[in-house]
Amino acid sequence: MEPKISKPTVATPETLFSGPWIRWQALTLAERFVCANLVGLPLWWLSGLYYYLPAVLLLAVVGYQLWQRGNLGLRR
Repeated sequence: MEPKISKPTVATPETLFSGPWIRWQALTLAERFVCANLVGLPLWWLSGLYYYLPAVLLLAVVGYQLWQRGNLGLRR
């Protein structure tokens, strides 16, 4: 009887695309932020709220930090 030799398992990397769509879970937080802005910027421009975009982005980042960490993490 021959000993069973198991083949080494290799983890397959998750692909970034699933068909024509980007897999949102495979992106980092910074990449998600950029993608959301690329999609959102034309919508803001069409709605006429382009001048308010920096304030809304700042509030979104602050809100996300408070929601995830409970603080802003601005201390040294």
